[in-house]
Amino acid sequence: MAACSLKLLGAKDYVERAKSPKYLEIILQEHLDIINTPISGNCDHFQLPANKKKNRYPDFPSWDISRVVIRSNNGLDYINANYINGFDTRCKFIATQEPMETTFDDFWNMIWQDNANIIVMLNGISQKSQPPVSPQYFSVDQDHTILKEFIIREESIKMETHYIHTALTICRRSTGESRIIHHFKYLNWPENGVPDVKLFLDFLLTVNKQDQHYFTQALLTHKFLPGPIVVHGNAGIGRTTAYCVADMCLYQLIHRASVSVPFTVLNVRRQRRSSIQTPNYYVFINNLILYFLMAIKVNPAVLFEFRSHLGITDAQLLSN
Repeated sequence: MAACSLKLLGAKDYVERAKSPKYLEIILQEHLDIINTPISGNCDHFQLPANKKKNRYPDFPSWDISRVVIRSNNGLDYINANYINGFDTRCKFIATQEPMETTFDDFWNMIWQDNANIIVMLNGISQKSQPPVSPQYFSVDQDHTILKEFIIREESIKMETHYIHTALTICRRSTGESRIIHHFKYLNWPENGVPDVKLFLDFLLTVNKQDQHYFTQALLTHKFLPGPIVVHGNAGIGRTTAYCVADMCLYQLIHRASVSVPFTVLNVRRQRRSSIQTPNYYVFINNLILYFLMAIKVNPAVLFEFRSHLGITDAQLLSN
């Protein structure tokens, strides 16, 4: 088994490598080496009989070490979800499966307890005639749904060509406390393919703008910093983790002028089991990085916008 190369590539070297006639072969071999790199860990909570009905797929276990633990009074603390670190931010994401009828309450408990303000949904292409958010949020004949602990209400919808941005209010029934949640549903991810890199970069930047808004407001008002961005597709290991890796790699490029996609993917696989298992997602991430490097030459404003984003280090400086 070949060892997986984790070396950093500078922006110039990254572009030069892409000019090689063997570029795709190199990328696919990288992915194969990553998949063949053993990762040890336990998935005991996934396998517990009481939790089986909470797993959408029985053949995609989730790690114990990074799992989200639901705080509850009944001792049932399991959800198929894992924290994933960002480039320089601990637990920037929660990667999870699409909620099911048996996990609706757990899903919203997780959103509430982790102070999550953003949900990213990557379930593939949807027709404009379908509801703007999936059935776990609302029934067909009303604009809200009532769960055991929360009432979820739709406040506004913004339709774009490649995504839908929905503002939701989540209200805790026991206290009356409410929060605004922003739900971003990406529309243009083909069922058995990958999205357009230009549209996806725009989507990723849009989500980060919203996250930065929450981050900045928290710093200005001395409130708690926003929690993780909750990302889900179907199983929560393919599109979901491709989104997380793409975000991490772009931030690494912006702040270090170099990137290691293999290192980033391996790190994510240690936090969310079976991440980026298929090569098409790995190729997509590399193509997105290449597009980004070309795009900032034409429009440096994209680079400046990413660079202006605040992080944990900024929060520590401003808290003194």
